[in-house]
Amino acid sequence: MTIESIPAGEPLRIGPYRLLGVLESGPGFRCVLGVGPDGGVHVVRQAGGPQLNEPGFRLRWRRDALAAMRVAGAGNTAVVDVDADDEYPWRSTLFVASARLDGVLDRHRSLPEPAVLALATGLAAALRDVHAAGLVHGRVRPDTVALTRQGVRLAEAVPATGGAVESVCPAPELNGGADHTVASDVFALGAVLAAAASGRDPFARTPARGVRPDLRDVPEPLRTVIAACLREDPAGRPTPEQILDYLGPATTAAAWPVSVLNAIDAQEREAAELAGTQATTATSGEPRAWRSALAAAAGATTEFGERSVRAIRARTTDTTGQIQAVVGLTLVVVTIVTLVLAVRDGGDSTDPAPEPVAVSGLSLDESRRIDACRWLGDALGGSVPVAPTPQPAAAWKTAVTAGWGCRAAAAGYELELQLGTQLAGFTPEETVLDGIRLRHGAGERCARAIAAPAPEDAAGVTVELRLPTGVKDCRGLEYVAANLVRTFATAPGANRPDTALAVLAPCDLLTREVVTKAIGPTPAQPSVADAHSCVWDGGLELTVRASQSGRYTGGPDTAVVEGVRMFLDTPAAADTCTREYLVPNSGTDTVAVTVRWTEGTRESNCPIAEAMLRTVVARLPGR
Repeated sequence: MTIESIPAGEPLRIGPYRLLGVLESGPGFRCVLGVGPDGGVHVVRQAGGPQLNEPGFRLRWRRDALAAMRVAGAGNTAVVDVDADDEYPWRSTLFVASARLDGVLDRHRSLPEPAVLALATGLAAALRDVHAAGLVHGRVRPDTVALTRQGVRLAEAVPATGGAVESVCPAPELNGGADHTVASDVFALGAVLAAAASGRDPFARTPARGVRPDLRDVPEPLRTVIAACLREDPAGRPTPEQILDYLGPATTAAAWPVSVLNAIDAQEREAAELAGTQATTATSGEPRAWRSALAAAAGATTEFGERSVRAIRARTTDTTGQIQAVVGLTLVVVTIVTLVLAVRDGGDSTDPAPEPVAVSGLSLDESRRIDACRWLGDALGGSVPVAPTPQPAAAWKTAVTAGWGCRAAAAGYELELQLGTQLAGFTPEETVLDGIRLRHGAGERCARAIAAPAPEDAAGVTVELRLPTGVKDCRGLEYVAANLVRTFATAPGANRPDTALAVLAPCDLLTREVVTKAIGPTPAQPSVADAHSCVWDGGLELTVRASQSGRYTGGPDTAVVEGVRMFLDTPAAADTCTREYLVPNSGTDTVAVTVRWTEGTRESNCPIAEAMLRTVVARLPGR
């Protein structure tokens, strides 16, 4: 979502909103970014054109906005205010920095499997909440899906004009004139997921609709779910609840490509600068600036909510019980949200309670020099209080992970400590223990994270407890996390030489000049996804990753390229090529180069990956 300047001569306000810039708009609609009386940043969508003269348009505009206010859930875009009687009717929603899925697919063609899984669970959860409100979404497609740092955000739940269903790949029954239903929403969900997983319409290779979709490039378990969503018989399609039961709970993990995350962060910073608010975080979590601003203006927000409801009531000619109930619910929701935000951010903004001085997290360089298994072993203490039976420290068997973290297992429990890893799957919620900020895992995930200092705070230290089936008790995690915090300043160092692959910064293994020559113009600096990977995005995406064990180094497929023995990937993806190098005399330490572009480019990507890996190997210490 690009933010453009407001053209000269155009109004600088819409209703109560002071405008900041113009967003990407569609036919008949104008989208702008504005600041409300509460100081919060909103997206205001304004109607225009010949549709304003259509009979009943303004009534539908008001009705649809009020209906959208009934939808709950973090994955949906909730309408907070509407004016259907303005010269150009408008409605507003809270702004969340994001990247629209259609633009992401235009650039990347398809998404990696973890990202498609996050997309599937996020959209299924959003549709579950839409249907629970008694609504049908009607326009689930890539341009109505936004990717955020928290996961997925679906556009408003009701078609803007109450007109025909808008779908890139409509369900078969709609072609026959049937009404749109929740089952049709599920079909549209399947089409979006198929496009994200394979980079194309699942029916593009077939002569007509009504035949089996082409899902040959979609991996399991996604293929089974998508095939079920795309069944011709609406009664045979799963519900969103059944999809979540099959795939697991909805995740807020931002498992998107690094370039997408960077675009989201850049948009957040740009909006913050336009609003005159300094973003408190550029790389993780929902913008705290907006949350803090809302909490600081609790009274103003409540007053604004009351004014909005009074205005809606005054502008609404239909005073049936249903409309009055929706208006009342809107006031309750606005008030509750304000109070929750105020309590979370410290209560009365005019007399804020002093916060503990936060201790800085580990930098990525420091993370590379910690012995994760020694640190985790110390944090186990004498016994870990997991339910129903505590497990003594001696029962936990540890092993080094691919990223030089540590995994410990005992009696069906698994603890994993990762250092300098990307912080995906964590909420903005934090607790402070001994001056260290701990972020909480999303949903029922038993996990805590400590972000690295800015500007590396997209990564950090994470600890997670995976539970046996049927157990839902995170006390063991709280115990281990507290022990890690208490020994944070004295975490044991690893006995590694400065030439070891584990301590090298992967972005130092290639220069921008070399990368630009290979893949085209690139940003001034690469993206640092975590302590052991580096991403250059020049249209083609080039990733350098160091690991304690390679994915292909145990396989038989090798080639010697200009004196460098490389392990070859399995050609499963048509857009990606990976080459790996096993560092001599290091055991299993591996450095890999992956080049990814659009579908069908694998054969041209492999020579680039080989050339870049040769350069990386030549720059390794001791070569």
